Amino acid sequence: MIGFRPPLLQLGVSLAFAGLAAIAARPAAAQTAPLPSLTFQQILPKQVIYDYATNPCPEKYIPDGAAHGFVRADGKFVLQAEEDDNWQLVGDSPFSLQVSCPSILSSSSYGLLTRGETDIQATYTEDGQTIYGFGSQDLSGLDEAIGCVDLGTGNCWQNDIEAVVSTDGGNSFAFTSTGNGNIASLTHRLSTTQTGETGYFNSSNIVKRDGDYYMLVFVDDNATQQQRTCLLRTDNLADPTSWRGYDGSGFTATTQPTQGSRAIPCAAVGAGQLLGTVTSLSFIPSKGIYVAVFQYTLQLAGDAAPVPGAYYSTSADMVNWTATQRLLTMPSITGAGSTTEATAYPVLLDPFSKTRNFETIDSNTPVVVFTDIHVVNGAETLDRDLAGIPVRMN
Repeated sequence: MIGFRPPLLQLGVSLAFAGLAAIAARPAAAQTAPLPSLTFQQILPKQVIYDYATNPCPEKYIPDGAAHGFVRADGKFVLQAEEDDNWQLVGDSPFSLQVSCPSILSSSSYGLLTRGETDIQATYTEDGQTIYGFGSQDLSGLDEAIGCVDLGTGNCWQNDIEAVVSTDGGNSFAFTSTGNGNIASLTHRLSTTQTGETGYFNSSNIVKRDGDYYMLVFVDDNATQQQRTCLLRTDNLADPTSWRGYDGSGFTATTQPTQGSRAIPCAAVGAGQLLGTVTSLSFIPSKGIYVAVFQYTLQLAGDAAPVPGAYYSTSADMVNWTATQRLLTMPSITGAGSTTEATAYPVLLDPFSKTRNFETIDSNTPVVVFTDIHVVNGAETLDRDLAGIPVRMN
């Protein structure tokens, strides 16, 4: 259960947000005017949302990715946590959540020679009944089955993004039967000769603007030795083949390669500003800007040394991004900042968002939701909680 209540706000807020109009225009080619300032300040101590030690389900439910939310058709609030069992917290409000059993899409329910382990990372729903999901699929098992020998360099790890869908309000998901379900992949075939991991990996949540849906994804291209953040767009969540990547001037980069060829590369957005993997993408109506959140260790002006934490950048168009700023100082998964705790996958979530998918920050007291990892004798453990830190946005 979430144990905090942001000050200055009341809980008597309706969560039935169907039919809300889009707020901002679709991304433009460039941003020239200075953007409104954006700062954050912690206002309450860390609160535990989900304690792994009290998990009531038979499945191993750990938060191993960014948690994103939506409101079901029955008004229930859902916070969906990523892991290969894919699970949820469900409640009458964002402040009263309980673990839901069983798994909504378990990797063990399908043969790993047919599918890779798939973690649902982004979801979107228009009506709270049909939920479109997009999962990061690890194809290592299939790669090793065709002869790849794991050298410890990630050489057998190929990754893509697969579409899944729920028609029961998110209680269960299945891989879509439209096309092959793949929305983003670098190569058509598995490989036994690559030297490191390759593919489309983690994604942000989805933001809808003017009838189109956008998400930021992390791309690691072993063939070209390039890592970058790409912006993907579709106008039809039900059609996995409709996704296109931003190519530097428009959305023409194909994300599904055909047999015998590679996909057209998507261009990096926010180069030098979107550092690491973006786990959260939101729009702030009061300021008319987008904010992307990610974990990193960075030395900013005035710092004596690099500081681990949650960082953010802002944009008017989701293509051009401002200089990186620190949201919160938090210990990192590299061991920096603490000997007993590590954190990962920060998400900026406003419990009082006026959208069904919590894609906007509408109050001035959002919450940074993240995975809190217990460290014992210098090693990260599977004892991982979901936690939140309320902040004031200025």
